[in-house]
Parts: sequence; structure tokens; C-alpha cells
Amino acid sequence: LSKVANTVYLLHGTDVDNLDSIRRDGLQTRFSLESNGRYGKGLYFTTSSCKAFQYAEPYGCIILCRVVLGEIEVLERDCERRFSPSHGFDSTHAKKGYTEKSPGEVQLHDEYIVYDPAAVYPELV
Repeated sequence: LSKVANTVYLLHGTDVDNLDSIRRDGLQTRFSLESNGRYGKGLYFTTSSCKAFQYAEPYGCIILCRVVLGEIEVLERDCERRFSPSHGFDSTHAKKGYTEKSPGEVQLHDEYIVYDPAAVYPELV
């Protein structure tokens, strides 16, 4: 793992039906463009297995991924229309206990969002 590039291991939850495409093509943002993510149209990762499983329910799995986060922008609130981090950043972070996901309600788990599929390498299902 590269400290310079801020590369970390994170968890990604998905439906089991997506595994063949992930094995063949890796994780792709084009699929996230079809859904409404609270923090934009990116690939979502977490340090928490229970949060990853929320994305995998009811018949999914959790993938351990190597993720290049680079410079991280900490989000203050939800931003569904986002397609990339702000200028000068490589990824975003919905921070546990800080990021407001709706008025008066803060994020319960850390979530990291990357918008470039080349920044992700799925390693273990």
C-alpha cells in the first residue's frame, strides 16, 4: 500500500449477481450512474462490515478492495448530484458523526467515495 497515494483497504458491498461483471471489468462507476447515491455517482466503500452489508442485502457479498483515496474531501452534507470531488481532491469522505445526511441527522458510518474506477482494485470476495 502506498502512503504517498493514500492507498487503503476498504469494504464494498454488492449483490451477488454483480460478481461476474466485477471479476471481468472491476468496479465501474457507470453502474452507480443508474442509482441515486446520497453522496453522488461514485463507488462507495467503508471500514464497517455492517455498512457494507447494507449495500449487499439481501443476497450479496462484501469485497475487500485496495482503494487509492489520494487527497480526501470531507463532506459537510449529502450531495446526490456530485460526479467528482471538488477541485484539488481525489475522493470524498462522508465522515461518521460529522457529515449531515439529512437535516439534523449525521452519518453513522464512515463512507469513502471515489469517482474513478481506476482507483479501485477488488482483491477478495
